[in-house]
Amino acid sequence: MALRATGVLRMRIDGSHNGYNMYGPSVSKTAHMDGSSPTFSAKKVASIEKWAKYKEDYHLRFKYTPKVVYNTILWGILVPIGAYYVVRSESMNRERENGRPNTKYFG
Repeated sequence: MALRATGVLRMRIDGSHNGYNMYGPSVSKTAHMDGSSPTFSAKKVASIEKWAKYKEDYHLRFKYTPKVVYNTILWGILVPIGAYYVVRSESMNRERENGRPNTKYFG
C-alpha cells in the first residue's frame, strides 16, 4: 500500500489526522490553563485489562510447589556452581599448558 503525499499533507499537527483517529479526540499533552491535568481518551479493552490485573497480582497467588523448588535449586544453585567449576578447571588447565602457576580462586 503506497503512502500518498496528500495523506501526509492532511495530517494535523495535534495528531488527530482528520478522521483517522478511531479512539476519540486527541490527547491533550500539557496541563490546561486552569491547572487541571490532561485527559486521556484511550479505550480500554476488557480482556487486556483482565490479563494486566492477573500479571500485577501474581505475587499474591504464588505458591511453592515441587516444580518451583526444583527449578530454583537447579537454575539458582546447581547451574551457577557447575558453570564456575567448569570455567575454573578450564582456566587451570590452560595455565598449566602455558607453564604458569595455578591461580587460587575461591578454594
